[in-house]
Amino acid sequence: IEYYKVGDEPEVEPIQTVDNIAAFKAIGAKKQATLTLTNAQVQYVNGTNDMYIVDATGGIDIFKSDLKYTAGQVLNGTITATYDVFNTLPQLTNITENKLTATDGIVTPVEMSVEDAALAENACKLVKITNVKAVKVRTDFYTDANKTIQIFDKFKLSYSVDTENECDYTGIIIPFKSQMELAPTVTPVTSNINGIT
Repeated sequence: IEYYKVGDEPEVEPIQTVDNIAAFKAIGAKKQATLTLTNAQVQYVNGTNDMYIVDATGGIDIFKSDLKYTAGQVLNGTITATYDVFNTLPQLTNITENKLTATDGIVTPVEMSVEDAALAENACKLVKITNVKAVKVRTDFYTDANKTIQIFDKFKLSYSVDTENECDYTGIIIPFKSQMELAPTVTPVTSNINGIT
């Protein structure tokens, strides 16, 4: 606890208000703001560790909170919290006030190419990439020989990555240092299986 004489106390900066996720990320790491969310959708929830949300301006991970929203819900209102970055993953942490309302919805993965999914603008978004023949490099798996996106079992689905056949992957795009990762939210499935009798 710090004590000050009346008149000698430091000036407290007012908490700024921002209109969207992109503006929240622009305040800089370790800073607090009141974020207004307009039709932001919950993409995926990983217990109390991660809640990935996306609005029209971008995505963010709500990290280690006791919020009870579920995938697909649409969020509107304000939330006061701190912006931070963990290995290039944008995070919303230390929530001090929550005035969000949630309405039920269904989240649908956005189908895109590997190259598009690897763009920074798709961070924290639920995507589907199809016809991917994974490549193993040492102990890691990637979408191609160029290592465009790493396939990483962050959510512990315990699947085996198929390097023999083309597969479809649905998951969250997660920036990690200089690499983009795809963390599947469902077990990958083999592409274009036809003619089964």
